Amino acid sequence: MSVLSACTLGGTSAPGEVLAKDQTLSFPIAQDVADFDPAQITSPGDVDILRNVFSGLYRFDDKLHEVPDIATSLPDISADGLTYTFHLRANARFSNGDPITADDVLYSWNRAAAKQGEYASLFAPLRGYIPVAQGQAKTISGLSKSDAYTVVAELNAPAGYWLTEIGLWPFWLVTRRSSRRPARTCGTRTPTPSSAAGPSSWRATRSDNRSSSCR
Repeated sequence: MSVLSACTLGGTSAPGEVLAKDQTLSFPIAQDVADFDPAQITSPGDVDILRNVFSGLYRFDDKLHEVPDIATSLPDISADGLTYTFHLRANARFSNGDPITADDVLYSWNRAAAKQGEYASLFAPLRGYIPVAQGQAKTISGLSKSDAYTVVAELNAPAGYWLTEIGLWPFWLVTRRSSRRPARTCGTRTPTPSSAAGPSSWRATRSDNRSSSCR
């Protein structure tokens, strides 16, 4: 199986460097991606591929330093370590063109917690996670927004490690609109959100030359 990734975000090049009009990267992978849903991903190989499709508030750079992605900066953390305030970039968009707002963060994180994938417990420090994990609530009570581009998270207890966890794949964002459509398989057996907040869209081509794409 090979994956073609078409970059959609702007960038700068070295002075005098002429870029090809077709910015498509094609690379082979040893086996099919098991799951395209950030809430359900478990394989390190899948994470390596899909980090090019999805984005979260933060990511890790080449030196494994956590840096802002959809967020404008590191969060404001209250003196008691219980409240994190995240500020989002107003120009961030999903691959289908939808703007990314605080509602998308709340939706994505609540969705991941409710799906109870293998890494859903990364949301456990949040106040109100347990009722969602047990199917007694649909939303985490400790998650809210103060405006369209500001997310507020309240913890049960100080957890200095939690900021690092926010850079991991269960915290990647999916658009509310595409996630509510009838599920598409995108070349796998597992339904997946059809739009992502990452730097590229993709097309997967199987060894039998059948292809599928998600944006």
